[in-house]
Amino acid sequence: MKDFIDRRIVAEYCQRFNAQDEEPYQGDVPNARAEDFLIAEIPRFECPDPVFQEIWYFRWWSFRKHIRRTPFGRIILEFMPDVPWAGAFNTINCPAAHQLREARWLKDKGIAEEYLSFWLNPEAKAAVRSYTFGVASAALDVVAVTGKDSLALELYPALCANYAKWKETHLGPDGLFRQQDGRDGMECSIGGSGYRVTINSCMAAEAMALAAIGRRVGDTQQAELYRQEAEQLRQLIETRLWNDEAEFFMTRREEDGAFVQVRELHGYTPWYYFPKMAEKYDLAWRQLLDPEGFLAPFGPTTAERRHPGFQLDRSGHECQWNGPSWPFATSVTLTGLARLLHERTSAEIGCRGYFETLTCYTRSHYLRENGQVIPWIDENIHPFTGEWLAREILRSWERAGIKSRAWFHERGKDYSHSTYADLIITGLCGINPDLPGKVRVAPLLPAECWDYFLLEGLWLRGHELALQFDRDGSRYQRGRGLALYVDGTEAARCEDGIGVLEVAL
Repeated sequence: MKDFIDRRIVAEYCQRFNAQDEEPYQGDVPNARAEDFLIAEIPRFECPDPVFQEIWYFRWWSFRKHIRRTPFGRIILEFMPDVPWAGAFNTINCPAAHQLREARWLKDKGIAEEYLSFWLNPEAKAAVRSYTFGVASAALDVVAVTGKDSLALELYPALCANYAKWKETHLGPDGLFRQQDGRDGMECSIGGSGYRVTINSCMAAEAMALAAIGRRVGDTQQAELYRQEAEQLRQLIETRLWNDEAEFFMTRREEDGAFVQVRELHGYTPWYYFPKMAEKYDLAWRQLLDPEGFLAPFGPTTAERRHPGFQLDRSGHECQWNGPSWPFATSVTLTGLARLLHERTSAEIGCRGYFETLTCYTRSHYLRENGQVIPWIDENIHPFTGEWLAREILRSWERAGIKSRAWFHERGKDYSHSTYADLIITGLCGINPDLPGKVRVAPLLPAECWDYFLLEGLWLRGHELALQFDRDGSRYQRGRGLALYVDGTEAARCEDGIGVLEVAL
């Protein structure tokens, strides 16, 4: 099957992005090599919305900057410049799950595999528990795409030891895990530290992932214990961290066990790990599209706008989670929403809500400065103006000569702390690789929004996939509707608009 998206489009985007870039820092794939790398490695995507298409290629162009070789394999950085709070080789585990969800879609699956292994290699001395990070569930995310069970099986002893250490250091007497907000990567949050929804969802998913891997290696007795722990913790999340009055998952304070009484975007974390949440919890999704909740022109906000503690402060810490929009949290939210909608329909939110939130996120990927508008990704966003907030705070300190606070020029440029390609692949295009022996496709694109889209050059378990939607067949001249191609051959088609496809793989 011929390629419908000319590879020259990748070259054209790279050349434009390179021309707009001062390239203050270089990784192992500098701008001069970006074109060759992206043509060889990334899936190609086209659609009628030029912003979606541009940001697809921009995020891949930005992502490859962070790939670095080490004696322990290739890694992916969060910040391009070295930062003093990083661990070995300037790595930070906080966004590692996001980075692995992106890297697994590169043609060279070795990048994701090596990075995953890095975190559990004792010789690398990686700070795998510095921030909340579900490495076992991330391992299953990678394996779902590579198809190589052997990697997860090989890592199983180290994964078990990592989870045991989390229990030793963070498990409270009532069975919930406690965490500082800053160690969730969410400094200065309104809710603060305590029994947070984030770490508890993550640890429940870790136990569940270990149960799955344990069964594969034949460790059935331990696997059953992990399954029981996962179920017990999930029940605690639903009974102890769900606030019936607020209709939202919330942090409980460690000192007195009381709710913090603020809805924060990280309350959507359970869906990121558990799509089969009971329908009663769908009430929480009302807040995503509520202007008094999280809805904002460049949002979603990290705290509900109605709360008196909501602010967009330019003093104090430059990275605050009490109002600004953070791509990290938006990625978790959109992934969780996609998993819910792929599991079942919801009376509270649907594909339109997903698409509108993804559209808002996509259009926030710009720097508007000096009369120019160029693609950009940084740390956090002013939800009402689109200004990259932490960047402007750091620049103000730099201009004032406060070197102890300015850190360094353009610290957050090309910040690798969120997903985008994975949201398009697994959410908008609806490609679910998590089902053993098959792949299911259920796009979340509302039927009336686009007349066509095409994703091609997507490598999944050793097969090359292409997913095409052509409303009337006029765009690609290969028939109408939704079609999935595997290794150049049509494997499934739905002629009546956007439907659900499922094939063995």
